[in-house]
Amino acid sequence: LFKEAETSISSLQHGDFQSLLQTSNQKNVEQLKNWMGNRGVYSEVKDLWIARGAGLSLDDEAAKKLSHEAWVKGLYEDKVRQLISPNMDVLVANSPKELGDSVWGLEKIGINKIRTEFPELDGNGIRIGIIDTGIQSHHQELSNKKVVFKDFVNNISSPYDDQGHGTHVAGTITGNKVGIASESSIIFAKAFAAGGSSADSSIINAMQWIFDPDNDPSTNDYPQVVSNSWGGELQSETIYDVEDFAPFVRAIQTWIHGGIIPVFAAGNSGKSPNGFPGGLPEPISVGAISPNAEVAAFSSRGPNLWKLGESVLTLLKPDVSAPGEK
Repeated sequence: LFKEAETSISSLQHGDFQSLLQTSNQKNVEQLKNWMGNRGVYSEVKDLWIARGAGLSLDDEAAKKLSHEAWVKGLYEDKVRQLISPNMDVLVANSPKELGDSVWGLEKIGINKIRTEFPELDGNGIRIGIIDTGIQSHHQELSNKKVVFKDFVNNISSPYDDQGHGTHVAGTITGNKVGIASESSIIFAKAFAAGGSSADSSIINAMQWIFDPDNDPSTNDYPQVVSNSWGGELQSETIYDVEDFAPFVRAIQTWIHGGIIPVFAAGNSGKSPNGFPGGLPEPISVGAISPNAEVAAFSSRGPNLWKLGESVLTLLKPDVSAPGEK
């Protein structure tokens, strides 16, 4: 990550904010490339303006030298993250009438009353981003949906899902009969492989693409909210330094400043703290409840302990819980 200059962004719209970040980060990327060229360091460099940084491969010696440069904030290992798997079937193909108890969650949140009193709250005109394993766009629950798709794993252009988790998530969000916002459109980034894992670099790339799917800051094609059912597990009663998660903190903050609401799973580690990024201060963390309106046994919960400078923040999480048990 590069050191950040103080910038006033409160009055900038989504596109102007993006252009500012891209212009500023490009200067740092060029400085990095010059540094590499002068020292005979060879690697592809990925411009990660969403986190004010860059992705590259370095050996230990070069990494140590680079970390001492005044314009470098820090170097972060490209770790592997895992999906937070749902505690239910991937996506049931039947209608609510045939599903029986499997749609108790819709009843629990009073979906019929909501749709009767507020028929406009059907997701029409809302773009929802999802970062996951992909989407079976021809599934009957997802047919006729507008789907913008980008594959960061196999570089396949047409929507697909080789694991099933992403289709489950998409169905919950916008399924024709089992979805909450059935008229919403989907902007889908496949960042997780069939085995359910993804490197941090792929996830950050996906987060950056979601910020501007058509790579044109002047167009309004970004999602208003992004669903993320993935993360890393954190240990109980451990104080974590927010700086250790700076690439994700910066990317999430960029989403927020750009008008995108970040929503993350709390995690399925039971009484352990919320995982990250869901357990970070910025995003909305979502836990799970059972049919009896109790906290699901597998659902993670806080508090999360974060070191912020010289202070420690005790953060109560999740922010909200919803039906999440079969």
